[in-house]
Parts: sequence; structure tokens; C-alpha cells
Amino acid sequence: MKKDFGQLLKAARERAGYRSAARLALILGVEPARYRYWERGQALPDIPTFVKLCHQLRVDPIDLVPSFIREKPNGKQVDHLKVVT
Repeated sequence: MKKDFGQLLKAARERAGYRSAARLALILGVEPARYRYWERGQALPDIPTFVKLCHQLRVDPIDLVPSFIREKPNGKQVDHLKVVT
């Protein structure tokens, strides 16, 4: 799961125009090394940071959730998550 999240995160960062992981890390207020752990699939951000990530990257949270987690028991996919702040 972490590897899949990391790949989705890196792709979202690049689509959002952040060429540097370090730049996004600084905007989020985390150490660049910690952010790189996320992209490498070695760790996951906490929920408040995950929400900040989605906001900064302008993505729906579901876009960073690996597809095998989104699948419901009936075989259909969840296509949206609501973040309440």
C-alpha cells in the first residue's frame, strides 16, 4: 500500500507543477527527507498532513488512495472521499 501511495503522490506532485519534492515539503511544513519517505513508499503522512497535501496538490483525497483499497466488496470503486475540516 505504501509503495502505491508513493507512486500516486509523486505523479500528483508532478502534475501540480512541483518539480522538486523538497519545495512541496517546505510548503507543507515537513522535512524534505520525511516527504521523500512518502514518495518512496517507506512511510505515510498523518491525516492532517494528508489533508494539506490534497489541498496543496488540488486533488481529491481518493486520487491518492491505491485502487485496491477503493474497491468495495461488491466490486465497485469508491470515486470520491469527503474531507471534513
